[in-house]
Amino acid sequence: MGRPENCNCCGEDVVPPITSCNDVICIAFIDENLNSTGRDTADSKFAQWVKAFPNRILFVVDVYRRNPLRPDGTPVLYFPNGWNSHNYAFNLRGEFQRGVSVPEFCNRDNGDIGSRTDVWDALSTIAADRGLTTDFNNATEVSVFVDISGSMTAADVTAAYNLLVSELESAGKTLVSSISNKQEDYLCPFITSNCCPNEFAEPLQTLCGLSSNCTPAIIQLNNRSILGYAGYTPVYGRSNFLIREYLDFDPDNPPNGDWNASFGGVENVFNRAYGNPGLEETNQQQLVFMTKVVNSEGAELDFIDIAYFIDYSDDDGNTWTQIDDLGTKFSGQTLTQSVIVDNFGGDSSSVTTTHDWLGATVNNYEEQNWEGTFDTKWRYDRTFRIRVNLPSYPDVGSVAYEFRLQEYRVPKT
Repeated sequence: MGRPENCNCCGEDVVPPITSCNDVICIAFIDENLNSTGRDTADSKFAQWVKAFPNRILFVVDVYRRNPLRPDGTPVLYFPNGWNSHNYAFNLRGEFQRGVSVPEFCNRDNGDIGSRTDVWDALSTIAADRGLTTDFNNATEVSVFVDISGSMTAADVTAAYNLLVSELESAGKTLVSSISNKQEDYLCPFITSNCCPNEFAEPLQTLCGLSSNCTPAIIQLNNRSILGYAGYTPVYGRSNFLIREYLDFDPDNPPNGDWNASFGGVENVFNRAYGNPGLEETNQQQLVFMTKVVNSEGAELDFIDIAYFIDYSDDDGNTWTQIDDLGTKFSGQTLTQSVIVDNFGGDSSSVTTTHDWLGATVNNYEEQNWEGTFDTKWRYDRTFRIRVNLPSYPDVGSVAYEFRLQEYRVPKT
């Protein structure tokens, strides 16, 4: 789906594709875009770019031309409407004319290191001047495009390019690929089919000739919570979660009351039942979910915002009420949420159970024998579900996974 991604434009090593879609730094070497597709469609493309990737830094490097103006006095390198008002997009000559201490042009060095232009230094200076130092430093990927339309070639800026790659790698950035074109277009080289952060990306991809489908069609909610006992291979799909931090107690001073009955207290439950009690306890206290979003063709879409909520029901799932908001993750990222009482208004060291999610229903539970031990578990009657939806695509609906809360107790004496 989409065009093939380019290799290193000035070398032989294969460069990986863009994966950090929202904050990749995009650098384009270009000298002009007269009478080209890139010039004719720049306004419509840039309008979509700003909506789809509002925090991408786009730096156009004006490569030297003997005459940067047409006979009518207009620049041979055209920039679209809104360019000067978007803080994350700028070009070398424009910043020079604005008074920033950078070169006016990138030299045509033809591989001569003595005449090369330090593009990374110029970009760093511009980012600081525009208040973008934090965004600049936090970006992990840099995509570089070099125009090869004929009015210039990759060889014209070989030394500048090689210096740029060396400096960005020294800065801890990863060089990622761009899309080759001869349309004198400095926007489309950075538009790839795997980057779908919002509903504005697909129109931009269409303008750039990508036959992709960025519209979510299906939400896949996967329970990745591990249920693993000593001697057994962990499996996915746990639906009951522990709400106490048992193993943090002093073994010689366990809580009083029914927790300190025979068999050594609840803090020893895991020692009796598991070969690795600390790990098993932690596994059973964590909600671990991963949500993926796919389009109508079954292709996974990255960088779609997923919103996570917790709902409860006291009537066997007939009605649900939201009780917590767990924030957002991107499609394909993992959400991990501990459910222990200490995070929800309670105290694991107290024999009295208090948990914000249980509320007044904390006294409503089923006491069950815990198979293989002399202990019991209390499984609370209130049913919960983790529910996910797509804030930018409400019509897709939502999906949910139901679960219950429980805790282990020593039998009452």
